[in-house]
Amino acid sequence: MDEMKESYEREELDAVFTELLPYYRAAAAKALGGESVDRVLSRASADFAALVPDIPFVGSLQYPLARDLIESAVALSFYRALKDLGMTTGDAGQVILDAADIACRAVPQEIQIAQGEQQFTPEWYGVQEVVSRESHKRLYPGDWVFDFVAGEPGSFDWGWDFTECGICKFFEKQGAAELIPYMCEQDFIISEYQGTGLVRTTTLAEGAERCDFRYKKGRRVR
Repeated sequence: MDEMKESYEREELDAVFTELLPYYRAAAAKALGGESVDRVLSRASADFAALVPDIPFVGSLQYPLARDLIESAVALSFYRALKDLGMTTGDAGQVILDAADIACRAVPQEIQIAQGEQQFTPEWYGVQEVVSRESHKRLYPGDWVFDFVAGEPGSFDWGWDFTECGICKFFEKQGAAELIPYMCEQDFIISEYQGTGLVRTTTLAEGAERCDFRYKKGRRVR
């Protein structure tokens, strides 16, 4: 992680927004259609630009959770744009989930499976142990804090216990805590496509002490 840097380059953030834009366009078109889509895209772009100064730095975008945080800011900008059109939280949240599903479907199945397979290797476990220990140093206030959980034969292959969540912190500061459960739901969409069998029984968003991610290769998500 880059301890000297305090913010992301605007070009880095805009690149993520631009990359995700087609998926949000498709999801918004499914829900709205017509001229309303262009209004949503324009408003979301403006909202994202306004959010940029508030996005906390949590490390290089090579750090997957940093990327997740930027993607959550994109989701928040579209959520606000959809709400401005009069959509309910539930309907706007569903557009966010549809965009995530469309993004996953855009990746070839063999790549999705390969991405899932690599999560059940000794190399992956080793990296997770290192990164989770690093998280407890709390180098960045807006970052996640979590532990790697070794698997239990017959129950799960590996897991995470998150005790602090960067998205929760960011959305709560933005007055958008109601959107957090929809961001949590995206984890199941990704796991289903990758075949990693996520089961989670508690989340910080629900007021629990942790988010207990448990993965088992090939299991149905629930």
